[in-house]
Amino acid sequence: IHMDSTPGEGTRSLVILPCAEPSKVPQNQTQTQDPLGEEHLLLLGGEALWAALTSEGLRQYGYTVTPCQDPFEALERLRAQDRPVEALIIDQGLRGMGPGALIKRARRDRPGLPILLLAEASLAGSSDLAEAGLCDELLLLPATPKDLARLARRALDARRAAVVEAPRGDSAIESST
Repeated sequence: IHMDSTPGEGTRSLVILPCAEPSKVPQNQTQTQDPLGEEHLLLLGGEALWAALTSEGLRQYGYTVTPCQDPFEALERLRAQDRPVEALIIDQGLRGMGPGALIKRARRDRPGLPILLLAEASLAGSSDLAEAGLCDELLLLPATPKDLARLARRALDARRAAVVEAPRGDSAIESST
């Protein structure tokens, strides 16, 4: 470390650090893959700053995110065909409509749409919605954008797998033993 100070001109600092070897993950540990995606997510509720920061965090994982503050506008966006929403993320503290009513209307308009609910652990009723099967995933706050991206990826993959595994028509063959 070298410091050089001249009155009226300020101080100049020079710090020289040794090069570090890149760290390696031990063979007995697996690297976790980032929950990357390219789907369109609709983020509903929360304060404007929180929504902006969360949206930006999800975009870093490849998602297209549309933040929305109004539940009625969100329902209209779900019906829009110009840019289909592939998952709905709801902050339980949204204003204008309860999350349960919103989820039921969203399910009526878009059956099969993955729905994630974000809730503070102290808010009553959040786990009831998850336990009732109204939402696909429940994330207790505070959480990081990576936590949310991981949950979105899991919900999207689960819906995709359910569509692939769904029986088609009456062509299923039953066996009896």
